[in-house]
Amino acid sequence: MLAVIVLVIIVIAPFAGGESYRSAWEVIRGAVAPALAVILAFVLTLDVLMSLIFMTDQAQVERNRYKLIIGLDLLLLMGVLLAWVPVLITRLSYYL
Repeated sequence: MLAVIVLVIIVIAPFAGGESYRSAWEVIRGAVAPALAVILAFVLTLDVLMSLIFMTDQAQVERNRYKLIIGLDLLLLMGVLLAWVPVLITRLSYYL
């Protein structure tokens, strides 16, 4: 479920922008999605850390599963960062 939400947020990234919110879609892509991108970056990082912790006391089969989870989380984290960092830098440049 987390992966699906992250993929949706990554897909919305190219459509983010604009300061006027005349419809629900503009609010989602202009305000909600950037906030969720930052939150999901932290959630993915915490999921990697928790998977590393849980992996230490498990058998080899479970360790392999946690390694797969960590790899997927890191791949999704890179996707979120690559998709949203340019948008967030543009947004934050308004305040500088």
